[in-house]
Amino acid sequence: MFLSDRQNDEGLAERDERIGELQEELERTTSILKNTQRVVENLRQENSDLKTENENLDNVAEQLKEQVHKEKRRGKKTVEGMRRQLAGVLDIGKGYLESDGNESSETEAGESTINLQVKAAVVRKGQYLDANLARRRSSGGVAESGKKKKKRYDSGLGFLGRKRMRGMSESENMHGDGEGLDMLASFIYDGLMNCSRKISELNTIMYYTIGERWAGNVWDELALAGMGPDGKIKPR
Repeated sequence: MFLSDRQNDEGLAERDERIGELQEELERTTSILKNTQRVVENLRQENSDLKTENENLDNVAEQLKEQVHKEKRRGKKTVEGMRRQLAGVLDIGKGYLESDGNESSETEAGESTINLQVKAAVVRKGQYLDANLARRRSSGGVAESGKKKKKRYDSGLGFLGRKRMRGMSESENMHGDGEGLDMLASFIYDGLMNCSRKISELNTIMYYTIGERWAGNVWDELALAGMGPDGKIKPR
């Protein structure tokens, strides 16, 4: 009986020890589950935040796409406007040069006509070059008046005056042509400076909004007009 009580005590001690071990394992498992639950909650919160951020990024991407399309249309309109301005400047310059050439040709034709008239007047046989007529007039004058008329000499001042007036008119025409050329050059310079400013603004807008890739395509289009990204006219 003593042995049976001892065995029972040992069994109870082993059972109590086992129960203590199981309780410790249960506590560890409970702690692990609590930590896991906290991690799951954190992951859910992060997932929700990521979804919200992804939606915001999608909205920003759509806005950027719309802005890029707007800037593309604006850039194309700017390029077309600059081309029209350059074409207008070139047409005005061409028309001015053609009108200047026509005026110079008309002036040369008028001068040649005047020269021909002067030569014809010299070559033409007039009343003062007819010797017989001159002798008849001189003899007649002596018979009527009885006195010989004095010969009047031409001082040449009239010819010099006409030549001076002609030189003054030619200088005035040349001065007017010079003023016209200055006005044309000023107009062309203002047009080119306006195009240069627009190109600089377009370059800044494209650099900060759509990047350098599309900007390169635009500068390829601008190269047809003879311009570079810095807004300067390239020599052809």
